[in-house]
Amino acid sequence: MRGVIAEALLDSARGKKKLADSTLTPFANLSADAIAAMDAKGQASVVGLDFAQCIVAASPDGVKAVLKSNPEWDEQDQAFEQLQPYFAPCLPNGAQMTFSKLALRGLLAEASYRSLYFKTLAGKN
Repeated sequence: MRGVIAEALLDSARGKKKLADSTLTPFANLSADAIAAMDAKGQASVVGLDFAQCIVAASPDGVKAVLKSNPEWDEQDQAFEQLQPYFAPCLPNGAQMTFSKLALRGLLAEASYRSLYFKTLAGKN
């Protein structure tokens, strides 16, 4: 659900040609204790978001292509194929992850929003 919200916020910012809304804060960096206190699903979500943030940093234009594509058309599949070279380098050594395209799209949207938000705060956008 967070990915759907993040994608809507990105679309809104793009439509208005403005930066991220500083009142719509994504969750901040979590402490190691906070992450350790999460259940397995919560911890997996944090790892997935870290993976997505790495991909956003490595290929921002590739991620934009995914997010601009229609999830029901072949263009999304083609956009994901363009991102594949970044998947392995963004995984911790020896790690394997499995995401549905919908889940990965959501993680990429959330990571993109976080990137835009923090660039906005830093005045770099």
